[in-house]
Amino acid sequence: MSDAQDKTEMNEEAVNGQEKGQAPLRTIRDGQLSSSVWETQGPDGPFMTAKIVRNYRDTEGKFRETSSFSESDLRRLPDLARNTTDIMTALRHDQQLARDVREQMRQDQQATPMHTAQATDSQKTAYVEQRRQKTTAAPTQGQRIQNKQGR
Repeated sequence: MSDAQDKTEMNEEAVNGQEKGQAPLRTIRDGQLSSSVWETQGPDGPFMTAKIVRNYRDTEGKFRETSSFSESDLRRLPDLARNTTDIMTALRHDQQLARDVREQMRQDQQATPMHTAQATDSQKTAYVEQRRQKTTAAPTQGQRIQNKQGR
């Protein structure tokens, strides 16, 4: 099977996951446009996809979505896509941070019993905060928006 076929099947699985009632990791909106970030399990592990749609009400008043865009919608799509990739990057960073913390806690647990069931919630919270401060964190979505507005 070619790489293109693999990716097509993965994208179909992502869409199927969306239809099965899974919630997106994050959704952002710009007027009638919205972008949802989804996580799907692939053969090489989890990956993220984005679905960008225009929302509208049909003649019966029901909310619908479409992948057809007007000229004015198309002018807003690049900013929405850029914000979506920023969110995906931040989510990936957060996931990596969580994996690093879990791995460090596992290593520390082997070295000391502090992270066993006897550890209090405040000890665990302090440990996670200490690990977070040691890791160079990516700017938050709010900081990125402020930085873009300050230019």
